[in-house]
Amino acid sequence: MLALGSDLDDFADTAAVVDCLGLVISVDTAAAHLAGVLGKPCRVMLPDYRTDWRWLTDRLDSPWHPSQMRLFRQSCEASWAPVIANVVEALENWMKQRDTVNDCFP
Repeated sequence: MLALGSDLDDFADTAAVVDCLGLVISVDTAAAHLAGVLGKPCRVMLPDYRTDWRWLTDRLDSPWHPSQMRLFRQSCEASWAPVIANVVEALENWMKQRDTVNDCFP
């Protein structure tokens, strides 16, 4: 892992980092939308309570980034464990399917 948060000053810096990634997993909607706009695959973990309107309801994708983005929603039980388990499973499947490795950060 490489923690870059303190080195990022603006969205241009964030976009440069996202551009080097093969996949973005996020709970931050700004970073998720940036990944979608840049055409990067993105997995977004969303809470059940008061989810931002941009994510609509009862969808596993985003109409703004349908081919890049997959949504993982918390159930009404307010537990994150099933969400994280689903993201882990999806990540394992994604890793099996990808053809190349992006090594911007050796």
